[in-house]
Amino acid sequence: MEEGINFVKAGLVKDGDKFVIDQVTFDKETGVGIVITEADTIKLVDDEFAKHKADIEEKKYDFQFNKILFGIKETCKWVDSKLLMKLIADKQVALLGEKPKSDGKREGKQNVK
Repeated sequence: MEEGINFVKAGLVKDGDKFVIDQVTFDKETGVGIVITEADTIKLVDDEFAKHKADIEEKKYDFQFNKILFGIKETCKWVDSKLLMKLIADKQVALLGEKPKSDGKREGKQNVK
């Protein structure tokens, strides 16, 4: 829905009152008819993790896993974000184990008076 609204707004800004919706272009830009299965999403996650494997192994939980999320969304914007985030979190745990509660790196400084 949001993509449809953005498409229409962009067309109105560009062409004003002469803007006419081209159905084929509208469908393409808004994802009509695009189906991304869970299997497709799993493959996208596996491929993106493989791309960052060395960095993940080196940095462990300090790796910025949002790179994986944004990398996938950049190439496949119609993927289900909720499923994608769950699969990324599951893959993190499978590769690195449970996230440590505190590794001492992220603790804030205490105010000393």
